[in-house]
Amino acid sequence: LPFIAIAPLSPLVTTIILSFCLLELSSFIGIKILKTFRHVQYSPISKHSIDSMKVKVIKRMLDGKNSYFQHSPQLGWTIIPNGISGIYKANSIGIRSSREYSVTPQNNIIRIASFGDSFTHCDQVENSDTWQVKIENVNEKYEVMNFGVSGYGPDQAYLRYKIEGVKYQPDIVLIGLMSENIRRIVNVFRPFYGEKTNFPLSKPRYIIQNNKLEVIPNPLPSLNHYQEFLDHPDDILPMLGENDYHYKTKYGRGSLDFFSVIKSYKMVRYSLRPDRPINAFTGIYNRDSQAFQLLCMIIQSFYKEIIQNESIPIIVLFPHSYDIKLKKSGNDLRYKPFLEFLDGEGMTYIDLFPVIKTADSRLDIRRLFNGHYTPYTNQIVSEGIIEYLEKNLEEDLKNSSSFHLGN
Repeated sequence: LPFIAIAPLSPLVTTIILSFCLLELSSFIGIKILKTFRHVQYSPISKHSIDSMKVKVIKRMLDGKNSYFQHSPQLGWTIIPNGISGIYKANSIGIRSSREYSVTPQNNIIRIASFGDSFTHCDQVENSDTWQVKIENVNEKYEVMNFGVSGYGPDQAYLRYKIEGVKYQPDIVLIGLMSENIRRIVNVFRPFYGEKTNFPLSKPRYIIQNNKLEVIPNPLPSLNHYQEFLDHPDDILPMLGENDYHYKTKYGRGSLDFFSVIKSYKMVRYSLRPDRPINAFTGIYNRDSQAFQLLCMIIQSFYKEIIQNESIPIIVLFPHSYDIKLKKSGNDLRYKPFLEFLDGEGMTYIDLFPVIKTADSRLDIRRLFNGHYTPYTNQIVSEGIIEYLEKNLEEDLKNSSSFHLGN
């Protein structure tokens, strides 16, 4: 710099500058390492505005131009009846399927209803390659309804069961849970949780009051509310954040974010929070977090309600690619504490990690995942679920008052 040539810096100032440069370089490298090996990256949330892409998505919804997903006053968003988008096709009741289902199951049919997120919906594969259809193709006695919706949390899955699923009188209800879902149940506005989401929409969420679940309704229950949101985002975003864990705890963008040191500081401070749903250092569910307690209570309530409705509940745990990488590195599954909770409560579940590992001992990520499960992995899932049903539930189904075997 010309200044340095004219007036050499004092040793103290030089030391400070060199130390900062070293710290900046170390922070830059550290952020790169975290992104590469732990899939952790600097991801601030917007607390005062929404970007043009999200505005475009909302305007498209307001103009009625969506062909597959639509706004839902009670659930946040859902699937359009007879909706079609690329490889996705829904039937007349708004579930992913190329066939129709009667309200009352036919005799000699085992009706299974599945609820969950994109791993239940089976994103990124054709309708024919969903694990639900693959189960139906194995044996005509199985009828598997796919109530999964991309982006859902277990709370929305539970509400969809209560609102839409019960009337179809399933013999078995599969509660799909992908390991990352724990973060979604403390979220109200999807971009607070995932900045790059395709669903810049609000959703209901549960809270625990006096040891009971209470639902906080969707804060944007109509399209008029979304128009108001676009007109006054600075006023609406804080309202959406009132009951959103991520809004309250996560860092936002700042004018000094071009410094890696600043980014690292924000990331470390956020990582050290004791109430994080997932421990930043172990990658495992945090038992002491609000999110873990809420997850356990939601699943427990969902499970009990299924039994009250004379169906058989089974929790299905979908490992994410991150879980596979954890296990290959000799670490525990991210959702191990939840498995221990289920064991303690005596709840029936299918952990798909051992199923996938048995079928593909190398745990080849590229073969198993394309972001979501590949057709190959969905085939493994279908075989694992069928094997479980035939080994454990045939007698229960025959003795069930809701089973549709007829006379």
